[in-house]
Amino acid sequence: MTIGGPLPIAIIERPSGEQPLTLRVNQRITAQILNVSGDQVSLAIQGTRVVGRLPPGEQAGLNERRSAQFVVRGMADGVLQLQLVRQGTTPGQTTSVSQWQALAQNLLRLNGLQINQNNLTIASALLNRGLPVNARLVDELLQALGSLKNWGAAEADLAAMFKASNLPLTPGTLSLAMQHLPGFTDSLQQLQAGLSSLLKGHASAELKSLAQKVMTMLEGAVINWSGTPAEIAEQLSEAMALWGKTLEAGLAEQAKTGQTNPNDPLTMLAQLRQELVKQGENNIAGQVDRFMDGLRQMQFLNAGSSQKPGEPVWLAINFPLAQQNPPGDMFPANLRVAYREAGGEKTIDPSNTRLILNLELEEGETLQVDLSMAGKRVGAWMTVSSEQWRGLIDEELPSFTEGLEKLGFKLQFAQCQVQNVIGETDAASGQFIPWNAKRINLEA
Repeated sequence: MTIGGPLPIAIIERPSGEQPLTLRVNQRITAQILNVSGDQVSLAIQGTRVVGRLPPGEQAGLNERRSAQFVVRGMADGVLQLQLVRQGTTPGQTTSVSQWQALAQNLLRLNGLQINQNNLTIASALLNRGLPVNARLVDELLQALGSLKNWGAAEADLAAMFKASNLPLTPGTLSLAMQHLPGFTDSLQQLQAGLSSLLKGHASAELKSLAQKVMTMLEGAVINWSGTPAEIAEQLSEAMALWGKTLEAGLAEQAKTGQTNPNDPLTMLAQLRQELVKQGENNIAGQVDRFMDGLRQMQFLNAGSSQKPGEPVWLAINFPLAQQNPPGDMFPANLRVAYREAGGEKTIDPSNTRLILNLELEEGETLQVDLSMAGKRVGAWMTVSSEQWRGLIDEELPSFTEGLEKLGFKLQFAQCQVQNVIGETDAASGQFIPWNAKRINLEA
């Protein structure tokens, strides 16, 4: 899960092989105004045409201006969100009383709530996430944010995002989401390295036995990408069994049955951490803590549900991928499975699904394969980063079609396009995240 940080929220391709235009949250930009239509405005930024959306009331009079300054506020539904900078404001601030803030003040007043900075910040965050401003939501966000030493617009927006995504909002979940932890694969490799060093040292036999059990368990969570399809399927099943259930669900199950499963990943990690602290191995105990917190961050997003009719809910699981040749290299992978919600129940329909594979082929070369499946019919959209790779894709299409037919599927159509930057808009943060080196994503 990506919370905050310097990630770009929009990357716009530019012609003639120029570097793409990258925009970031809270970035101040000067743009030429090309056209204004409703709440959308077409701009020219550094010679690149960009379409953005403004808050209500801020588009008035822009058609008569040749240029203006804006602050980048994020992405929503794939559209860049901008805020107009009024004349006379300082470089670090926008207009003091915008139409958006006036709306927040009026809604607070209508609900009998005090007009103070905290309530205004929360009301603005709720409006930005398309949520109603009422006493219940304002109080709920105040209760959760009040546990933080210092909070402002960024923390309020994070809390509002939780509510918009139907995620549990508590002081604990806010604190968890705000931790800056290494990625799942990085934390796994760090923990493996620490345990390997421990096993070679002078630790007690009991501690080494626990460390070896955890090492074996962690190795089972790594998918060998060099294996056969049958071997990969078996490894995926084992990894899903390890990381598909939340740590909290494991605790609840143990509390209900009153029994502890010695082979449960949570039990093994907890026992190992306890023994590490007992024997003064605080550095490795900290690695265990970071690994478990990273797991909880990853699994936390699975607690949400969709508020929009027809929009799927996702089960997200991270997997590390490894290959035998050369050994040692490990690539992060992310698997997202779409649920269907009906009557409060979540189900996965294998006959109607979608699979997206993103990977880096060579230095700077990327490939995305997007498959949509309806029954036994498959539609394929492929995106590559160069004309050379598009030619290779065209050469491989006949064997790809034959392989699908052996599995009982019929390829209805296939399209391939060249695009220099491949990425996705994160559903939680609204940020556009480009795929980087050695990162693979599987979405089903």
